[in-house]
Amino acid sequence: MPSLWWRSAWRSRKPGSRRGLVTPGEHARPFVVAVAVAAWLTTVAAVPIPAVAAAAQDREFAYVANLDSNTVSVIDTTATRPSVIASVAVGTGPRAVAVTPNGTRAYVTNSGSDSVSVIDTTATPPSVIATVGVGDDPHGVAIAPNGTRAYVTDFGSDTVSVIDTTTTPPSVVSTVGVGREPEAVAIAPNGTRAYVSNFGAGTVSVIDITAVPPSVIANVSTAPPSAPRGLAVTPDGTRLYVPNSLPGRVSVIDTTTTPPSVIAHVGVQLSPMVVAFAPNGARAYVTTSFSGSVRVLDTTTRLPIVIGSVDVGNNPSGLAITRDGTRAYVANSFSGTVSVLDITVNPPSVVATVGVGAHPEGVAIGRIVSDVPQPGGSNGGSSGGSSGGSPGGGQRGNGQQGGDSPGGTPAHSSEIKIKTGVAMAQCGHQTEHRRPRTHCGGKNGHRASGS
Repeated sequence: MPSLWWRSAWRSRKPGSRRGLVTPGEHARPFVVAVAVAAWLTTVAAVPIPAVAAAAQDREFAYVANLDSNTVSVIDTTATRPSVIASVAVGTGPRAVAVTPNGTRAYVTNSGSDSVSVIDTTATPPSVIATVGVGDDPHGVAIAPNGTRAYVTDFGSDTVSVIDTTTTPPSVVSTVGVGREPEAVAIAPNGTRAYVSNFGAGTVSVIDITAVPPSVIANVSTAPPSAPRGLAVTPDGTRLYVPNSLPGRVSVIDTTTTPPSVIAHVGVQLSPMVVAFAPNGARAYVTTSFSGSVRVLDTTTRLPIVIGSVDVGNNPSGLAITRDGTRAYVANSFSGTVSVLDITVNPPSVVATVGVGAHPEGVAIGRIVSDVPQPGGSNGGSSGGSSGGSPGGGQRGNGQQGGDSPGGTPAHSSEIKIKTGVAMAQCGHQTEHRRPRTHCGGKNGHRASGS
């Protein structure tokens, strides 16, 4: 009987159909098929996704102002061997650079042009998109933490020009009178104060930048002789470190008191120029131009002390530290180079030397993160660490640059994302503090052999 049933079933089957082949277990087939498909999908999901689909590839760049070349060199810090990838023509006698928090704009002071060049760092290659007139002989520049204001020290005008970065083009919205020959400027992390080193006056002006218009609320003496230079605020905002070039020391100011007051002087070497902090604030790095070195200060002790030193190029000036706290970039004014330091060790060691333009001075670092897929994933990355500044492993991948509006929606929001970066730059030049003479493209004043 069973054999007759199977024969009947087979004969009644239509070509290309399963009709006539129904067996007692046939009704379970849909469930079996579903389980099989689910198992297959699970297997596919377990296959590693190719690196081409990876997102948030980031690149970090160092921007170097070349006083005698009238250019800004752009260094790719994420390459295995950092190298210059672009040179941007700016105004006459560029001294300092600052990068907006979102990494899309760099502001460059042109001491010989009485102007600030605004560079679109997302363009390929980066290019100047605006020029803002400021006071006489601008030197230092810093950007507010929210990116809406740039503060420029006008060395020849004894003023600070305040630039609104949100307008198109950016424009000066106020001017603040400070001490004689303002050199550099630093902004408190909470965005409430600007600190200005007055080279000629031997003081630091404290500006309330929440006031409308901003106004000076205190002037702190760094004890004559001093000649204060490229100052910086600790990451927690409680201390201000001020290099004083004449006695060869760094003054430490307590910013929590009213008014702020000097609590220590740390001897370094003759003519300290610029100071910058590791992201965790545990170390400070000071360029000393006469000795051609960088001094390392331990800031965690009751009084800061020098714990290390490394020789770099001739007459080091500007200095900036990468966001992960593993590298420092030092502009060697008379060598035409930038020394790259590994600061995960003490004393730091020079791991690369990058040729730039003539007489490099200010240095700033900015970071751009892109969501554009990168074939092959991270390439050419250098060793990295945690963003908190402690040394660690890992690599910084190479991403793509993309367009963005300052502080607004990305121009290609479906393609890129901009991530907050670090901008650390101050002016610390070795000239006689006047704009460069004709031999380097300036209007008056010529370069001296020292500071």
